[in-house]
Amino acid sequence: MTNLTKYEMETVVNCNVGEQTANVYKRDKSVIQKLNQLMSDYPDTYKLRKQTDIDKSFLMRGMA
Repeated sequence: MTNLTKYEMETVVNCNVGEQTANVYKRDKSVIQKLNQLMSDYPDTYKLRKQTDIDKSFLMRGMA
């Protein structure tokens, strides 16, 4: 992952209450590592949607 400025380390969360899902887009390496751990610990809840060399997008299921 390339070095990003703090301004570039963004987080975008889109919620879909109708489907009870959230899409989490992240460009912060430390938070991506935490989301990777959540994906390992809770594979039914957290899924990797896509990734590049600077970001990842996760799908979170089961919002209530």
